[in-house]
Amino acid sequence: MIALGIDTSGILGGVALAREGRLLAETRSDARAAASERILPQIDRLLADLGLARRAIERVGVVLGPGSFTGVRVGLATAKGLALGLEVPVVGFSTIAARTFALGAAGRAVMVLTAYRRGEVFCGAGYHAPEGFQWLLGAASRPVGETAAWLKAALQAARREGKLPLLCAGDGVAGVLEQAVAAVTADPDAVWLPGALLGAVPGAAALLAAQAPAAELVEGAAIDALEPAYLRGADTRRPGGQREGGG
Repeated sequence: MIALGIDTSGILGGVALAREGRLLAETRSDARAAASERILPQIDRLLADLGLARRAIERVGVVLGPGSFTGVRVGLATAKGLALGLEVPVVGFSTIAARTFALGAAGRAVMVLTAYRRGEVFCGAGYHAPEGFQWLLGAASRPVGETAAWLKAALQAARREGKLPLLCAGDGVAGVLEQAVAAVTADPDAVWLPGALLGAVPGAAALLAAQAPAAELVEGAAIDALEPAYLRGADTRRPGGQREGGG
């Protein structure tokens, strides 16, 4: 069973193909530049490289956000269009869950920190379990100055679940190091590890889609119910200064 993964939630976007538990192919590009025009050619190029046609796709997985307002909309619209056209199911994943999976730290508690403008970061924490992704701290957009408080909350949640150490990863880690160190120093029993930077993770979306249980899949008319996970309102502006959209 071949699954397609789409992630355009960040600056880098990408698509991937997976069969069962094996990643077959993956590509990334700048998601800010005409993302809507790049996704389908990327998918067709990957399929052609593998000697496959679009009809070989049996499931579609897409990252729903939080992230770029425009990117998330484009990725989800593409996933829905392909799923309807090919008459295959689609499944959506939080950016936090997809990036946690991409680290390959099975069962480990991870806090994902994604850099955002205006002194804020997107963050969330959780871990993958046999029954699915388990949240320790729900996804939110938070001021950098509050890092110590919400990192401490994630550490406490990880301790309650017996999931220490907590791994912190993402391009927002560098911007919160000072506050994070303060939080860990005040909580000496916890171990905080600065983790890898994470960009687009289409491979994780494809692999998660391939293994998703039937109860998580949506198809047909139900596809309309699949919605982006926005944390903020608009932040790009149309001519004249009117705001249009932000993740």
